[in-house]
Amino acid sequence: MTVAQHQHLPALTIGQQDMEYVENFKYLQSNISNTGDVEKDVQTRIGKAAGVYQRLRNIWLSKSITTATKLHLYMSVDIPTATYACETWTKTASITNMLDVFYRWCLRSILKISWRDHITDEEMM
Repeated sequence: MTVAQHQHLPALTIGQQDMEYVENFKYLQSNISNTGDVEKDVQTRIGKAAGVYQRLRNIWLSKSITTATKLHLYMSVDIPTATYACETWTKTASITNMLDVFYRWCLRSILKISWRDHITDEEMM
């Protein structure tokens, strides 16, 4: 918001301190926007989850760990990392698609499904 846009908004004072109007801020590891746009927050969460996924690469590649155990680990670590604070998100087709793309990428990797296998997204679900 520009200064001119702020002029028509009521002043917010807590105690003796005037509060500043901002376009976005971080709260509990989430990016909060004055427009309600959460795509940046979703992208940040997916990036963090991708980082966690990469740090567990040795587990995903391990032949001594069962696929079931890998999937349990994925569901208990990666999914919560990607969806932390999702209750603050406005559900849109774009956000749903971003999350679905990340989930399918992880699952294809864990299940060792190559693009050459010609397995569609619908078949995976």
